[in-house]
Amino acid sequence: MNIDYEINCDTLAIIAENGFSKVIEREKSLIVMSTPFQVMEHSCRYFGSSYNGREIGTKDLTGMDYKVPICVSDNMIFFPTCSPRDVNCCFLAFDKILKLENLHCNQTRVWFDNKTSVVIPISCRILNNQLLRSFRLFYIMKTHKNV
Repeated sequence: MNIDYEINCDTLAIIAENGFSKVIEREKSLIVMSTPFQVMEHSCRYFGSSYNGREIGTKDLTGMDYKVPICVSDNMIFFPTCSPRDVNCCFLAFDKILKLENLHCNQTRVWFDNKTSVVIPISCRILNNQLLRSFRLFYIMKTHKNV
């Protein structure tokens, strides 16, 4: 599949929408005719690896074994909202999240550092756990490089 979008430092989220992706960037949003997983896989390959390779690397570094955060490139870590290959999975840039707001019916409003937000149909508890797991990967990678 020919995907014409690579994750970049302005990418805040890749939201699943009816088999496609709504990509939210700092200044704009766009529709990509691929699933969020396909966008992630393409972006990982663009930056020199595969999603599977990045996933194995995270598992080896952290000991995590499911829904692992993915380091797409040096300073771009995204985490999945559910099983990464699920068509409803969204990916969020962990370092762009300002806060999580618990809504009703297992929904969470995610506020980004540019003061925009998106509602994700996942509980705040689960998203907060994924955020903490991403920070753990970030910390291990930063301290690992300095050893």
